[in-house]
Amino acid sequence: MTARVSLLRAPCGYGKSATLAAGWKEAADTGRPALWTKLASDDTAKSTLHRLALQAGTAADIDSILQWIWHQDRPGIICLDDVQEAPHLETLTRDLVDALPDDWRAVLATSAPWGFGVLNADWQEVGPDGLACSAQDLKQLTRVPSALDRIMSDTQGWPALCRIACRVSDRKQPLHVWPEIICYLDQIVLAPLSPALRTWLKKAALIAPLDAESHDFALRIHDGAQWIARAQRECLLLRPDKHGMFALNPALRHHLALSGQSQLRFSPSHLLKRAAFHHWRAGRPAQTIALSLRAGDPAWARGLGGEIVMDVALRQGRINELAHWLEGVPDTALLTNPMAGLGKIWVLPSSSSMQGRRTF
Repeated sequence: MTARVSLLRAPCGYGKSATLAAGWKEAADTGRPALWTKLASDDTAKSTLHRLALQAGTAADIDSILQWIWHQDRPGIICLDDVQEAPHLETLTRDLVDALPDDWRAVLATSAPWGFGVLNADWQEVGPDGLACSAQDLKQLTRVPSALDRIMSDTQGWPALCRIACRVSDRKQPLHVWPEIICYLDQIVLAPLSPALRTWLKKAALIAPLDAESHDFALRIHDGAQWIARAQRECLLLRPDKHGMFALNPALRHHLALSGQSQLRFSPSHLLKRAAFHHWRAGRPAQTIALSLRAGDPAWARGLGGEIVMDVALRQGRINELAHWLEGVPDTALLTNPMAGLGKIWVLPSSSSMQGRRTF
């Protein structure tokens, strides 16, 4: 975080408050001025300024606090936590941040997707990817090193889920069925959402990643664009990717999907097959394969997979993509699946050519 103003924006459990506390402590330990406060829904401008004034030793008004800041002979930091709890104080927060000296830094933390789009100061946003745990972080936490890859895959580095998983990493069950994970997701992550949005997320989780078209085709309704837009406005759980699709954290998606199956009017397998078929028509083979495997019909998935192999093999410029998919297919499977065997034969000349270029 090198910008004068950093906005930490991520769902709860991503260590935003811990990051603020670390920044404040680092400044205080080195003798630099540091201010910190946590906003609440019942805060007023007066109460917020009063907390900052107590730390600065000034009168409880914005001019006095800013005057104290500008008279400091060393660069400092001001940390504002949970700014989403007090949207009515956005003007005060923006005025305070914009008036800081150039050598001061401000760090704001929020778990809401809205707010602070018009800060005048130079600022940068740090999202979930910038706050997520790395594999190196988990090595210091887990008691079972062999579980590291599974934890990273299931949590995508969500710090709160990683801490829970690392404490009991010797369990063999998937993370999304652990009682501790279920309680955290239900009580901390999903509880603040409206009942209608929670209900929709449970259905969306069954076919995620998704876009408006795949949503409407699979569910046979026409409100996907509205629901995706609403989710983007109200929470940070549905994240867009570079292809225009929207995805959920794997552990959260599995948890939501389990409870969402009971809300369907038809079989979850039928829903997943419709979603997979839509992605196939749209030219998204990776999503097609992932959804077909989740449909619980191996024969159907194998048949569709064979057609995908042929489709990809016959498209120019996609040989490398096909070769990558077939790397993990054992030779014995090629004997029982003619389509996979044909795909392997198709990519062999290209693979040999690429190997020759690397050797040369």
